[in-house]
Amino acid sequence: MKLVFLCGSLEPGRDGVGDYTRRLAGELMCQGHQTAIVAVNDAHLSEELDGSQPCGAVQIPVLRLPAGWSERQRFSRAESWVNQFDPAWISLQFVPYAFHSKGLPLFLGKHLQNLIKGRRVHLMFHESWLGAGVGASVKRRLISALQKTVVGNILVSLQPTVLHTHLPTYRTQIEALGWQTRNLLLFSNIPLTEAAVSEADTGIFRVGIFSQADSSVPLVEFLAQLAEQIVRQGRQFQVMLIGGDAAKMRQLGATLEEVPSLQNRICYTGFLESHQLSEVLRTCSLGLTPVPRHALGKSGSVAAFLEHGIPVAAPNVHPEYEAADIGFFTPNLRAAILLDPDIQRFKTAQASARLAQGAIHISSVAQTFVEDLTCQ
Repeated sequence: MKLVFLCGSLEPGRDGVGDYTRRLAGELMCQGHQTAIVAVNDAHLSEELDGSQPCGAVQIPVLRLPAGWSERQRFSRAESWVNQFDPAWISLQFVPYAFHSKGLPLFLGKHLQNLIKGRRVHLMFHESWLGAGVGASVKRRLISALQKTVVGNILVSLQPTVLHTHLPTYRTQIEALGWQTRNLLLFSNIPLTEAAVSEADTGIFRVGIFSQADSSVPLVEFLAQLAEQIVRQGRQFQVMLIGGDAAKMRQLGATLEEVPSLQNRICYTGFLESHQLSEVLRTCSLGLTPVPRHALGKSGSVAAFLEHGIPVAAPNVHPEYEAADIGFFTPNLRAAILLDPDIQRFKTAQASARLAQGAIHISSVAQTFVEDLTCQ
């Protein structure tokens, strides 16, 4: 299969969708396919960059076009480059804000029509449009309506053969527009490494909070109640704040230290390279995320824990969703999410996380991607 991915930016470590696209393209190359990537709205450079980016053992051909260029100039150059590569498939990795600073790429579909020229189109919805539930401001409701119109126009303009998304919520939204959408699991951007130490070796029940500093009431209460249960069992309890903004993580740590059952149980890793992150994740008994339950399937930090076989606690519920709305398509992944600070339920979630570990690995996800495209 010969395929070009289109995304917004490809600055390593600065754009989650760009990092995702690079890893998927690299894995597909390792599996024998030809891939390339065009970043059509890259805010991290001022001049065109036509070259390659490394991903593991492979070099991926890339074209990065500066956001400072006009849309006409960017898409004209992209069209010329894609024609030279001559792929059978174009894969649009869609996030509204990746293609327009205000999240309103009104003419994206029109620009891409010339670039496609009869090629088959794959469309990946990393996001759809802003939610605008009860109490939303007039501005938010207007942006939501415009983004929904943009999505509809892109679907009509590109006539994609295959559509994917990470979240059940997004699939429901896109299918309401009349387009069948398949699920594709989000893999982690943290490659697995062999760890010298695991949670079982340390004897410590360690809860990891990866990169996101959140001190919401449900999260703090969850930690406090879980700590009390673990300590009553005679085990050591620890909260590890992994990576993230140093100042924000310290602020979160200070908030947690104010809780009696969490005092002197907080530690920090600071910045870590990806192989170090993998080693640290393996020492955790449980991940804890502030991401609302319905959105878990698009969280890279959640994927990182699950790919390491670590269950994830998700105490936060968005007010527009039910507590039981868990953002995964598969039963094993839903069962790997701990909803309450209960040790017996933790053991069930732990077993499910280990069973689901292989499904969320990048090689499995890439195989599903290929199967869905080649069966058309």
